[in-house]
Amino acid sequence: MDRNIDDRGLYSRAAKIVLALCTTIIIPLEGYSQLVAHNNVIDIGKVYYESPVTASFAIENKYNHEIEIKDIRTNCGCVVASVKNKHIGKGKIRNISVTYDSRMLGHFEKIIAIYADGNDSPLLLRMKGIVVDDSILVSNKSNKEKITQQLDKDIENAPKIVILPEKMVVAEFGNKKKICLKTNIFNRGKSTLEISSVNLMTEGIEVSISSRRIKARGYAKVKITLFRDLIGNKRTTGLELFTNDPENERKAINIKIKQDD
Repeated sequence: MDRNIDDRGLYSRAAKIVLALCTTIIIPLEGYSQLVAHNNVIDIGKVYYESPVTASFAIENKYNHEIEIKDIRTNCGCVVASVKNKHIGKGKIRNISVTYDSRMLGHFEKIIAIYADGNDSPLLLRMKGIVVDDSILVSNKSNKEKITQQLDKDIENAPKIVILPEKMVVAEFGNKKKICLKTNIFNRGKSTLEISSVNLMTEGIEVSISSRRIKARGYAKVKITLFRDLIGNKRTTGLELFTNDPENERKAINIKIKQDD
C-alpha cells in the first residue's frame, strides 16, 4: 500500500512538471509596437487640372515611448508633404498633410515615405486620383480623344528611367569584409529625371549616386557597397528608387548573394 501511494505521488509530481513545461506564458515584449497609418492609401477621385488638392493622412505612434519624425520624402517634386509637430507621444496621432499640384492630366499615384526613429524602414503612404481638365467635357467621343491625346503627349515628354543592370548576382564574400558593385541609371525620356529618395531593403548596404537629377538622354553612376558582417546570411537585398517617371515611380535594383552552405 505504501509503495502504491509513493508511486501515485511520483506520477502526480511528474504530471505537474510536464504541465508546467507545456503551458505557454505570453509576456508582452517591452518596446514592441509600430508607427502605423489609419489609412495607407487615399483615393481623392477626380480633381481639376492645375487645381492643387490636399489629403490628410492620420498616423499613430503605437510605441511605448515618444518618437520623432526624422524626414518626409516624396517621389515627385509635384508633391509637398508636411507635419506641424514632428514629435509624436505614446499613443498619439499626427496628421500628415500632402498636397499635389495637379499639373499633369490623367491618373496619378504619389508615394510619401515617413522616416521615424525606431523604424528600420519608412512608413509608405499613397495618394491617388485622376486629373481632368474642367474645360473639356468628356460626354462625347471627340473630347475623349482630346484627353487621350493629351495623356499620350504627357507620357511621351516624361522622363524614363532605365537601370543597367538592375539585377545582379554577387559571389561569396570569402575573406572580404565588403563587396562593391556598380550600375548605371539612364534617362531615356525627354525631360529631367528626378530621384527623390532611396529605400534600402536590408541592413548591410550602402548606396551612392553621382546625381539625383539626370537630364534627358543622360545617366548617373551608382555605387553599391555590401558589408559582410551586417548582411549575415541574407541571400537577397537591394534598393528602391522613388522617381518622377510616371510609369516607374518606384524602380528596384535587386541583388542576389551567393552564400556558403
